[in-house]
Amino acid sequence: MQTSAAPLGIEESQLELTKYLMAEDPLPMVIRAHLHIERDLINFIKAAGHPQKQIPSKYVHRVQLALRLGLPTEFTKQLVFFGKLRNRFAHHQNATIAESDAERFDATHEPGDTVIEYAYDNTLAKLEDTERKRSVYDLEPKERVVMHIIALWAGIAVATAKLKGARMERAE
Repeated sequence: MQTSAAPLGIEESQLELTKYLMAEDPLPMVIRAHLHIERDLINFIKAAGHPQKQIPSKYVHRVQLALRLGLPTEFTKQLVFFGKLRNRFAHHQNATIAESDAERFDATHEPGDTVIEYAYDNTLAKLEDTERKRSVYDLEPKERVVMHIIALWAGIAVATAKLKGARMERAE
């Protein structure tokens, strides 16, 4: 069957795009999540009193600056890995989230750190969800990565709120 794309020689490209648009594609999720994390890094930098005009444009430099300004170093490995994941998705249209991505995100935490498991357990409890898998480590890789992203975002957001609160107290 001929489509309107066939005479133009773009049918294969159209089918590929349609497949991406109709699938549960992690690409927009990774890119959007990265935009949120980067925005919150900027918010942290601003909360630390750093002039907006002097905030670097590159993600890696924003991470370094936020760490110098007091962002807890426990986020360093997570931010670096997430930047690499985002870059892979930004430069490879067929990128997927694999088990190795979830494992690499797991490895960004110190041994014995249960923040991801704790966040997952709390989420299930709040939702009164008894249907989902009981351990975050039993989830599909994409879902595990999502939990890591949520925990990372929450950590940065909390650090920013604490910094803003401390600055307000000093101003009083």
